[in-house]
Amino acid sequence: MKKIYIIFDQVQSLKSGGLFAIYSRLVYLLENDYDIEIISVFKNEDGSEILFPNKKMYNMSNIKKLPNFNKIKKQLKEKNFFPIIKEIYYLVEYLLFIPMSRIRIKKLINFNDIVIVSSPSASIFMPKNIPFIMELHGGYNYFQRKNLVGKIQNLLMRKPSLVLFRTKSDMEKGKSKFNSNYIYNFFDNSILTEDSLIGSPVRKNKIIYVGRLSPEKNLLKMLKCAEMLKNKHVNFQLDIFGTGSLEELLTKKIIELNLQDFVSLKGFCNDKNIYNHYSVQWLTSDTEGLPLVIVEAMANGVPTISTIWGDGVYEVIDDEKSGFICENDEEFVDKTIRLLNDEKYLYDMSLSALVKYQEFSPQNSYKRWIEILSKYEENILKK
Repeated sequence: MKKIYIIFDQVQSLKSGGLFAIYSRLVYLLENDYDIEIISVFKNEDGSEILFPNKKMYNMSNIKKLPNFNKIKKQLKEKNFFPIIKEIYYLVEYLLFIPMSRIRIKKLINFNDIVIVSSPSASIFMPKNIPFIMELHGGYNYFQRKNLVGKIQNLLMRKPSLVLFRTKSDMEKGKSKFNSNYIYNFFDNSILTEDSLIGSPVRKNKIIYVGRLSPEKNLLKMLKCAEMLKNKHVNFQLDIFGTGSLEELLTKKIIELNLQDFVSLKGFCNDKNIYNHYSVQWLTSDTEGLPLVIVEAMANGVPTISTIWGDGVYEVIDDEKSGFICENDEEFVDKTIRLLNDEKYLYDMSLSALVKYQEFSPQNSYKRWIEILSKYEENILKK
């Protein structure tokens, strides 16, 4: 059986975001066709083994702490120099390990193995002359960002044989620089244990957000929209599921805006039936690749009201049919009010979301993955 290696800079837990949920499902999707093994350049987090049951997992080092550039920036502003020294130590350790990791990975894999690298940062550790597929789970524009982290990453990363984007639009943008293709994120609705509750009173006036509490999600914008809804005397409840660096700030902001009766931070939740208790999902991100949460919500018949986080938003949401794509806060709030106040319109849009989900089913994803991997073997590995 042909072998696939999936390489991460560090295998983390499900709480770290949708990336690891995506790969956990991908391994399950392809395991009857390929022998799949997992490589974590740095020591994987405790508990991460549940992501890939019965699969070989390799750690290339015992280093567990990775540098955090955002923390360095924050500590510089606050003039906290001891934490900065610690982060610089982690950075030096990280950089010094790059050549050693390349040697170790080269000893493990063969030229004809299929290698999937989970991110640009993980591609930094790839040895020369080993072809690999690099996946971009963020948007093309985020990958091409010109800040210090982006410049360092682009300087150090190895050139992939194929780049897989999350959307067609990002693939088209990437064609001038890479051999490019695309693969949508998918969700297997067979794991859902509850019947659809479309039209049920349990969903009435309830809004959900699921994801990391991190800056790119622009959750302060979400709270601003919640405040606007409150000021329009709309009856609603917004539940925010997730953990992350903004948790403390969001807690304070909810109190500052007097939203305690309308907005709740619910912590991490891995139960994909949770969407079934909400009318609408909110997504206020500045940038995304293709958010898995939109697909998960659609599988439960929940439409998403979203910002324009990238051109790919028009591929995953049929505007005015399976959800709404909004240009500003006023539109975001008005579309929410329209859905919450019109039960028939909400019901029809929920049914359309269920239909739209089929484009992101495991069956469609399986066909697409087999097609891409077969062409990759033929054009790259068998040259």
